[in-house]
Amino acid sequence: MGDHITSFVACPKCGKETEQHDASSSLLWSWNCESCGWNDPKDYYEGRDNVLELITKEEAIAKGLIFDCPDCKERMTWWEKEDFGKCICCNQDEEEKEEKKKRNLLNETSCKENFSVLEEKERIMKLFSEFTHNLRIMFLILRHADGGASNNTKIAKRIVSSPEEFGEALKNFLIQRQGNPLLRIYLSANARDFKKGVRKFKYEMLDADDFEDKSKRAFYFGIKDRFIGCLSQPCSQADSRFLIDVDNLASMGEAEEKLKELGVEVVIKYRTRHGAHIITEPFNPNLFGQIKDVEIKKNALLLLSY
Repeated sequence: MGDHITSFVACPKCGKETEQHDASSSLLWSWNCESCGWNDPKDYYEGRDNVLELITKEEAIAKGLIFDCPDCKERMTWWEKEDFGKCICCNQDEEEKEEKKKRNLLNETSCKENFSVLEEKERIMKLFSEFTHNLRIMFLILRHADGGASNNTKIAKRIVSSPEEFGEALKNFLIQRQGNPLLRIYLSANARDFKKGVRKFKYEMLDADDFEDKSKRAFYFGIKDRFIGCLSQPCSQADSRFLIDVDNLASMGEAEEKLKELGVEVVIKYRTRHGAHIITEPFNPNLFGQIKDVEIKKNALLLLSY
């Protein structure tokens, strides 16, 4: 906040000389009297064009800039009403209550955790031990074919960077899968580079400067998901491995034979619901050719559980 311009005028209450601040350069009251404590009834209110208006509370109400929150009856701004239907404090309280309910439900479910979950967790961690280190993203996904709202509806996301974090996130996702067996658990096949993710996120922040006000708020209110999205981009990869997606096991032998012929190092292979995944070190995909029901993916997700 820059310097404000001050002039001296007579207080309308006691008549003594008092300070008056320039409304265009100060966020203080425009007028106050230190002798009798009188304050100018005008205050600053955010207008719909992102311009501060120095007006009275009554004028702000008449202009539709402030309202009473329906929950706490405190004052709320026009954008809080449009975005949430209540003041931002009440909205955050409601979100915290919902989050607490989810945590309590998760804790209750954890208490009932049976050996099948623990055994599945240990099986997955052993099979994918190569991928439990370094920065990666784990997803709990409901596919569109299984009732998801989009192609890959992400129910939950977790950033993991160690076997301990991997195991904890995996356990929580497996517990959630007990309530809906159609959910699938995925993990980024390629490790993520934190600095590259931050750089990508900064570019998106610059783009957000040109968004309309409502879109800009949505961007920053969902900032964690935005960052995970940036970390998931191909430009944020820390290493490179290919996923050979075999949709039909009848083509598995031909795919493996071709990889062997090219001298490609296979990191891991595992079954999927209808086929298999083969994770390899990178190679020239043009040499692989076309095999029926087989696709090469470069920024893929490992299918941990289905």
